[in-house]
Amino acid sequence: MIRWVRGTTSSYTWATQAGLSRLGSNRTLIASALVVVGSRRAMTASSLPLSWDVVRLHHVEWGAQKPGPIAGAKLCTRDARRELYDIFCNFVGSVLSPILANVYLHYALDLWFQKVVKPRCRGEACLIRYADDFVAAFQYPEEADRFYQELGPRLGKFGLEVAPDKTRVIPFSHQHARGRTSFDFLGFEFRWGTDRAGKPHVKRRTARKKLRNSIKRFTAWCRETCRSRVRDVFRDLNAKLRGYYRYYGVHGNSPSLQQFFNQAMRILFKWLNRRSQRRSYTWTGFTELLRHFRVERPRLVGRPKTRMAALEA
Repeated sequence: MIRWVRGTTSSYTWATQAGLSRLGSNRTLIASALVVVGSRRAMTASSLPLSWDVVRLHHVEWGAQKPGPIAGAKLCTRDARRELYDIFCNFVGSVLSPILANVYLHYALDLWFQKVVKPRCRGEACLIRYADDFVAAFQYPEEADRFYQELGPRLGKFGLEVAPDKTRVIPFSHQHARGRTSFDFLGFEFRWGTDRAGKPHVKRRTARKKLRNSIKRFTAWCRETCRSRVRDVFRDLNAKLRGYYRYYGVHGNSPSLQQFFNQAMRILFKWLNRRSQRRSYTWTGFTELLRHFRVERPRLVGRPKTRMAALEA
């Protein structure tokens, strides 16, 4: 994906970042909608079928509904009804939320951009979306500004709102000052830089906020788990590290993976030594313990498809 961006991003000099609020619920949702470039979680929403009935159904069912009478049922208080609604009828934050957002925004955003916005553009334009997080890239800044002005009214027709603090127009091209314009999306930070040959290249690394949160969660896990059997601790540790590497182990992110691993091992060493009043391990003994249980080391998972194709050719 990065190789594709590298070949065409010189034309996409302006990107419209967007964030949505109040999606499919009477509660307010602030979505971290930033630019999608090379995300391994990205998917094509246009592959999902959609009809007017589906749009109208989800638009109605997502809102707060007036309770209907049920024969033989006893009345409950307003607070009890609200609690039941929050449990069974609120899709925000659930595993179903991205699927509903994909179906709903296929017509509200994808088809509108493809059939209305893009034909009016003089230069190149593209829309990349994952669930309710998306970016629109344009060749000319005036077209990005026009899309930004039309985005709010378009989404408003479907009961959606744009979060002003999450939506902006930014220049993102190697022709601008490299390293100064960056954005976060789905746990990654993207910025322009240079590769080993000195050519412009989009670099990726773990977002700093996500890295800090991962360290905090790992510390909490060590606090709760390190009093268990050592064999069980390292079994769960390897499972966590494999999952972390499979998501963040993308090309160019090796320094961030190593940073997370080093901090995590220091935290684990600290909490293993708190299992008793006496110190259980020295650093040398702890290193031998890691080798004994074959703790997963930082590694990259997969390679860019263009490079794999070049190697096969």
